[in-house]
Amino acid sequence: MRAPGMTLFRMPVFVWMGLVVQFLLAFALPIITVALFEMLFDRRWGTTSSIRPPAVNRCSGSTSSGCSGTPRSTS
Repeated sequence: MRAPGMTLFRMPVFVWMGLVVQFLLAFALPIITVALFEMLFDRRWGTTSSIRPPAVNRCSGSTSSGCSGTPRSTS
């Protein structure tokens, strides 16, 4: 429903940006949907990978709390 004489390359910038946004949404929404389903599965059913995150040092830096900077042996 373009005006007579209005070719594709003579369209206003607003119309071009609408077209670009539609293409970005068409490509981004499936990726976002898959990521949301993966997060749902991880949180609901615990389907995380077997790779463990690195250990967190829980010492606050003071030696009065029992942290000496070296790991304790459990034996």
